Amino acid sequence: LVELGRADEVALRFEERAGEKKRAADLLVRALSGAGTRRLLGAEAQEACRQAGALYADAGHVDLAVRVLKWGGQMVFAGQLLTREGRHDDAIDLLVESGDLLAAAEAARRAGDEHRAHVLLAERAEKDGRLKEAAEHLEEAGAYQKAGHLYELAEDLGRAASAFERAEQFESAAQLYERVGKPEAAA
Repeated sequence: LVELGRADEVALRFEERAGEKKRAADLLVRALSGAGTRRLLGAEAQEACRQAGALYADAGHVDLAVRVLKWGGQMVFAGQLLTREGRHDDAIDLLVESGDLLAAAEAARRAGDEHRAHVLLAERAEKDGRLKEAAEHLEEAGAYQKAGHLYELAEDLGRAASAFERAEQFESAAQLYERVGKPEAAA
């Protein structure tokens, strides 16, 4: 448990035991804001945010839980909570906004949205400079033209030509097939 002022700690434990989870979460938020006997900072503040979020969620106040978790930088936990509540799009948007594209892609997969998962994984790979991996994810998502451009940047001209062909960008495909020495594929 987060170390609070003695009075707040006793009150928090009483509230949790009495089943007053919302009031216990309110006490944690009070400590976070400095309104209690001692203001929480650093790792203690993060843990208090996590605890308050869990308590609010258990009490049925999901939006309040998400707000506290976001305030405390607990984006993955907030995203997991939204996913658990069936609010997949909100979870994915929150995780994308926080920059955690891997967690966002995992949330999309859990929601059954493979297309969105691949697009997010492609964005992540491209940002990290892994162009072939990004192109592969884009192909899985059906974004063949963009995949072709990335393969071309990665100097994988055969795969770029194939992706352009699938995107019905036949002129680009033909030029690349000629460059890789497959003029018969260009025809």
